[in-house]
Amino acid sequence: MPGQDAETADVAAVTIPPEMPKGLLKRGRGLWDEKAQILAGHPLGLIVLAELCRTVDRCERLDAQLRGRDKEWMSIDLDPFFREHRLSDGVTVVDVTAKVVMNAPLREARQQQTVLKQLAAQVDAFERAAVDAGAGRASSPAETPGVPSIMDKIRARNA
Repeated sequence: MPGQDAETADVAAVTIPPEMPKGLLKRGRGLWDEKAQILAGHPLGLIVLAELCRTVDRCERLDAQLRGRDKEWMSIDLDPFFREHRLSDGVTVVDVTAKVVMNAPLREARQQQTVLKQLAAQVDAFERAAVDAGAGRASSPAETPGVPSIMDKIRARNA
């Protein structure tokens, strides 16, 4: 730039990396380190990335529960209900009922995996837009044909 010496120009070109959200675990921190610099100019992209990192960590904790490294996620109620029946030929039949209980972590893990896929797709779209913008190309997140974008919905609502 005119009027700047080389040292000032170098300082102006340095981008401060976005601050990592507090409380991220190892996998979430790794993902943040990998993607945050690319999304530095996209505040909404950074918000979605932070949620993606938290979701990755949540999935990791739920996986620990499901693998038995943490609390149990499934149990069998061993207080069975017995019922005896005497058949016409004198044979006694005993019916035993036991209950298998699937605790919340399994359901939650499935839900978090779905959320993880959705957030990853959004972060990828922001990342493509950031890379395209850095290359001087106009870009927007990929749109699905026939599905209105969020901006189309807002314009329709405000019309």
